[in-house]
Amino acid sequence: MRRITYLALAGLALMAVSLPRAARAEGEVALDPPAATPGQILTLRWYFTGTKVVVSGGRFGAGVVVTGKSSISDAPIKPTRYNFDIWYHPTAPPSDVAKLVHAHYSVVANVVMNAPRIASYRDPRGWSVRYISGWNKDVSTPDDGQNSLMFFQPEMDSVERIAVAMLPAKDMSCLEIVDKIKKDMPQHYDKPEVVSDHDILHGDLTTHVVNFTGFDPAHPGTKTQSLVLAFVRDGHAYIISARTLAAKFKDRQPLLESLMWSFTLPKRPAANVTLTKQGS
Repeated sequence: MRRITYLALAGLALMAVSLPRAARAEGEVALDPPAATPGQILTLRWYFTGTKVVVSGGRFGAGVVVTGKSSISDAPIKPTRYNFDIWYHPTAPPSDVAKLVHAHYSVVANVVMNAPRIASYRDPRGWSVRYISGWNKDVSTPDDGQNSLMFFQPEMDSVERIAVAMLPAKDMSCLEIVDKIKKDMPQHYDKPEVVSDHDILHGDLTTHVVNFTGFDPAHPGTKTQSLVLAFVRDGHAYIISARTLAAKFKDRQPLLESLMWSFTLPKRPAANVTLTKQGS
């Protein structure tokens, strides 16, 4: 298990992970990913139903009826507010059943403006991630097919960087992996402090994101702030992290989040379905 914590923390002093909640409040709207660069595809998901549901903003203009759906996609080129107007029958006494109630929800797509030139990397195992053009791709550990750790950074051991770690998860859950990383943080950071720790739904995966600060001994006196995204799929744990100076985190967060959330895995092959003739 030591291998897991080492890869995770070495991969950017990982500690900003977020996991999707199994249950969501009625009426909640979510963006996946929560931050993007111009033109990157975003998925909007909502967790309510109604007699009529209308979404407006972005490519949906003044309004498009999406009743019966639960998600849609857009590729905004600037920060965009999406509005949801819902008309529904409330749970009320029979005499009030005919009345439709209107509710309004909105969410803003955090699109990074004036972003630097972005490059893409596709790993031989199929995963891909976006990073700032001109950054180096540094492999930190020998790739044995099961464990790997790659940094995207301006120079070796840079304060600001993106890291991707892959390691066997066996029967461990994402939360179990994140818990082990947290417990091991003091061995890799001085004065580590978790700023936020939450779950988030990313596609069909349960992921976990942690935002934390600390002092990396490799950079004495330099306080850093990191985001870590972790999830498990098909027996492997994937940990994607982004780090920068704590003093610059607020300004750099949208860009770093968009890069972290750009991580994708190959789609699972569709299940084979065999149709059998009736009576055969």
